[in-house]
Amino acid sequence: YSMLNTLNIDVMTREDGSNGRRKFEALARDLHNYCKERGEELSFETWNNYKYVLLQLPVEKPLNESDKWFKKYQLIEKTLDTVLVGDDMAAKIQCMLEYIVMRHGDAARDALVEMGMLPKVLDVYEMSATMEAANIGITQWRQLVQCFKEYMNIDKISVSEDAWRKLGSDVGEIKTGVFSYVKNKKKGTRKENAVWWSMDPRAEFE
Repeated sequence: YSMLNTLNIDVMTREDGSNGRRKFEALARDLHNYCKERGEELSFETWNNYKYVLLQLPVEKPLNESDKWFKKYQLIEKTLDTVLVGDDMAAKIQCMLEYIVMRHGDAARDALVEMGMLPKVLDVYEMSATMEAANIGITQWRQLVQCFKEYMNIDKISVSEDAWRKLGSDVGEIKTGVFSYVKNKKKGTRKENAVWWSMDPRAEFE
């Protein structure tokens, strides 16, 4: 640490009771403020000519305040503009999203579903209820899935056909019927019909 050793203050001591850490942070703060006042970036180059930029980032902020801190410090924008070349922000955003999906696929997809930006994957019961409501069979369902894939780039809207076929298999008789009810008594007496089905859970253990 040739440059640190030239200073007339000790900023490298980390022993208990020393002021090394405090002086080190004061030095870093002065360097940051010096560059900020002159509109310069705080950066350095390594011996093999790689350049690095030091960004001011807040630490340990609550998750529910993320928008506030991301906006105040322009965390995403500064990071992308610093690391990636060019002015095409859309291309940089795509690179970032590809990385997030590649490294944190399940968490990323769950978050996008929660935000309503990706459709959830229907389970066997939701798939069956949708087919029942649309009055379609598995052949028409395959065509529907293919249309979603072709026109909306959605590869998976439900569990597999094999999982759907297992619903109700080896569990005895499946009973079904129609239940009539009044949707909103305050607005009239118009009845709505709900289709239901049930299985005997005891049959699974016989």
